[in-house]
Amino acid sequence: MPIIQLTETLVTQQCVVCDAERDIQVDTLTLGMLTPGGVEDTVSILMPRCACGAYEQLVRSLEAAPLSMQGHPLEHRKAVNALGERLKSLGNTHEQLVHNFAAEPPASNLPSVLPFKVSKVKRPLGRNNKL
Repeated sequence: MPIIQLTETLVTQQCVVCDAERDIQVDTLTLGMLTPGGVEDTVSILMPRCACGAYEQLVRSLEAAPLSMQGHPLEHRKAVNALGERLKSLGNTHEQLVHNFAAEPPASNLPSVLPFKVSKVKRPLGRNNKL
């Protein structure tokens, strides 16, 4: 489910299964989670399920993108990193992981300004989109 648009308050996401676009309020999202095994995950943003049942877990990256990364993958990476920074600035981080975020450097390769927008992703014809 690629991010199509990101503003200060809204994420527009395209479902990879049903192609639906949906708007998600940024302030309803949380950065970080504890896995069932108790592992502290400070890079994931769990997105709500799509009406078709699909879901996405966005993973931000604190490292610089490889020089070979271009186009939509690079822009998506920047958007996920920007979303993570926005969630940190709002205080929307997992309550048991707050200490991890306080010492974290800002993510690299952020979009220079919000809003961020990319074209809708076109998938190859004939792709099986069933879960």
